[in-house]
This record gives sequence, structure tokens and C-alpha cells, in this order.
Amino acid sequence: MIAIPGVDAHTVTSRNVGSALPDAALAERVVTAFRALGFTCGEVVGDSFSIEAAPSVFRQVFGVSPQPGLDGRMHERPRRGLRAAARPLSGLPTDKLPETLRPLVKGVVFSEPPAFGPGTIP
Repeated sequence: MIAIPGVDAHTVTSRNVGSALPDAALAERVVTAFRALGFTCGEVVGDSFSIEAAPSVFRQVFGVSPQPGLDGRMHERPRRGLRAAARPLSGLPTDKLPETLRPLVKGVVFSEPPAFGPGTIP
């Protein structure tokens, strides 16, 4: 999610949502920076955009290797030689991003799996 200076997400309403969105120049700057890091980026929607890359890019940029789990969530792939279970990931550490990009990014999160559909009904 793109960080918008001076915007507190807890005060955004349907009346002021327009002021809580990043301007096009800021959004393009953040997307361009992620592309330079090796990610493929989706279009900006609201204050967010999707990123996609090989696990090695995630490991290089964030220090984490994500992998899909059987529960539909993303998990941190255990390091070689460790027998620990894959730890669920809700987000990635933004403090690992380049210093110039950190203040522009509010968070890097994974979408929750749907609560409906095949495999969700006991």
C-alpha cells in the first residue's frame, strides 16, 4: 500500500476518500521503484497495486521466501536444513526496502484467502 503523507486511514470516509488517494506521480514513483527491484506490478487501484516475482526476488528484497500453503495463505519457506514448519505470513517487512522507498510504502501484505468456495466448508 502506498503511504499518503498526512492521511490517517482511521479517518477516511466516503466523503473524503478522494483526498486519501495517492496522486498519480507518487503512485508511478512507487511502482517504478518496485519494477526496478525486479517485480512485475499491476495497476494502482486506490492506494494499492499487486507485485509478482520469483521467490528469489522476494528473498533478495525482503529477506523472506514466500510460498503458498495448503490453507490458502502465504507462508515463509523454511531455510534449508531447518525442519521448522512454514510460518504464515500476513505481510512483508518494509524495513528491508531501500531507504528511499520506505517512507512511500505503508505496507506489503498478502490477500486473505476467500472464506467461501471449495475447501472452505467443513
